[in-house]
Amino acid sequence: MLRFYQFTLLFVLCFSKVLFGEVLEIQSISEILPYVTEDSLVVFDVDETLLTTKQSVGGDPWFSDSLKIYQEGGFSYEEALAKTLPDYMKLQNMTQVKAVESLTPPLVHKLQNSGVKVIGLTERNLELAYTTLRQLRSIEIDLDRNPVKIKDLNLSSHFPVKYIEGIVFVQRNHKGEVLFNMVKLSDSPLKKVIFIDDKMKYIKQVEEVCEAHNIEYVGFRYGANDAAFEVYNSEIAQIQHKYFDKILSNEAAEKILLARRQADD
Repeated sequence: MLRFYQFTLLFVLCFSKVLFGEVLEIQSISEILPYVTEDSLVVFDVDETLLTTKQSVGGDPWFSDSLKIYQEGGFSYEEALAKTLPDYMKLQNMTQVKAVESLTPPLVHKLQNSGVKVIGLTERNLELAYTTLRQLRSIEIDLDRNPVKIKDLNLSSHFPVKYIEGIVFVQRNHKGEVLFNMVKLSDSPLKKVIFIDDKMKYIKQVEEVCEAHNIEYVGFRYGANDAAFEVYNSEIAQIQHKYFDKILSNEAAEKILLARRQADD
């Protein structure tokens, strides 16, 4: 009898893990498809998930590098952030972007055409809302085609939250809490969440909330653009930043860098 109860408990624990939460590492966006069902809400992060900058400056590797440089210079994280954000905003308003994978736009279309609810969830600043929409449309992604319908998003949060054309602008709030509270205001019951993000901390934030509310969840830590951090060249990004009124390609910035090195020799 004891063995029976032990087996039953083990079965329940294993089943609960599969039913309510699973986190996977993937390298291609196509790996999410076997997990998507008709009642899924598919949630995409934006930066380094749907899109990325065409050059080093302005992207996530540059942003992290800029924070690091300021902090190494004696500034606190908040001070470094305050110094980096204005340049980031200017660069985002100017830069061209590309899909992280060429198959991403058609995959999003496929989900939308099949009736699956698809939205974006980003920590981008609200001032970049329409820049974000423009960038996504430049790679033929429109998250307003089959989103969650909400009449008015008025959440009590530390930073303002807006839901604009299928994208939730979370800013620096908790992604999981904002997502759950947003869907509560919709006419679509939340049964299953598929969340794709390049940062594990946000995957975990959404997992925590889904687990607390017994919502089936599959989180994908998406690493297709991890190599951008590995090949990132801070010197090239700094040259591009110097000439940010006309953003230089990596190749053009590399030529300037080589010329400087030769001059120094």
